[in-house]
Amino acid sequence: MGASLRSSGSGFAAFAKKLDRLADKYPALAGEKAADAAQKCLDKEYADAAGPDGAQWKAKKRPNGKPRGEASGDTKDSAKATPGPNAEVLLVVEGASDFLQGGTVHMDARPIIPTGKLPAQWAEPIDKAAEEAIHEAYGAR
Repeated sequence: MGASLRSSGSGFAAFAKKLDRLADKYPALAGEKAADAAQKCLDKEYADAAGPDGAQWKAKKRPNGKPRGEASGDTKDSAKATPGPNAEVLLVVEGASDFLQGGTVHMDARPIIPTGKLPAQWAEPIDKAAEEAIHEAYGAR
């Protein structure tokens, strides 16, 4: 004894339409949401004076040994997370942040951008943002 499935096609057509909408909207939406999440990670690093792995930055000292102050607004504004094509996040470090990322002859590196595998404190909010984008683009929420 077999089973037979009958469909008027309207249910499948509606589902296919939702999948088309997902394919059209998801890349840009995911890129925007993930970039926002990554920017929050960058902002937290500056606020906590810590690198992508959570390790505190080494104290920056003047040649006379006295500590320097916090990163300036210009420094904080020179590292950005922006949406890229195809649901990607572009992490751009330029200007003053470039010196933090790579260090100088006078200062040890104070990394801002993760290298290699994303640490959990970056991966989790970015993954959550991408999942939210799927739900929003699909129209499930």
